[in-house]
Amino acid sequence: MSYKKAYNAVDLTLKYKLKLFKKELILVNYVTYSTAQDKLSALPVFDDKAFVRYLYEEVNAFYPLHKKLTLVGYFGIETMKANNRTQMVDEKGDIITDPKTGLSAQAPENGKPRDQIGTGYGLGLDYDFSERAGLFFRHRIFHHRDKNFTKDEFQGQESSVELKIFF
Repeated sequence: MSYKKAYNAVDLTLKYKLKLFKKELILVNYVTYSTAQDKLSALPVFDDKAFVRYLYEEVNAFYPLHKKLTLVGYFGIETMKANNRTQMVDEKGDIITDPKTGLSAQAPENGKPRDQIGTGYGLGLDYDFSERAGLFFRHRIFHHRDKNFTKDEFQGQESSVELKIFF
């Protein structure tokens, strides 16, 4: 069945600065919550009336080790929950389909919708060549799984190096 869909999102960024060992520790928290549902809404929906509810939160910490060198810490978590009007799986984690059409079955009796959680954490170093240029190293470890779609699980690590020049 096809539905018209409405989307909502709310973003929040909080920043806090404090002294730690006579240097400034900067904490930045970013949160976003978004939904997709079949009706217009002034705000995101917080219950199962939404097809999908998605929450992402990350916290970054910046601590100067030297005038040009900053240690960066990261932690993030994301969750996504779907309702029974979306694709569902059986108790084995297999997608439930309509035997006549081969398409996803809508709201099967014992079906389970998506219920995902992902986490990540990491460290990095920022080296500033000048006020307008720097080299940024990051390494992150992550894990993602779905409580119901049990075949949807992965984990890994990623590293990045960026050269940024600001004009």
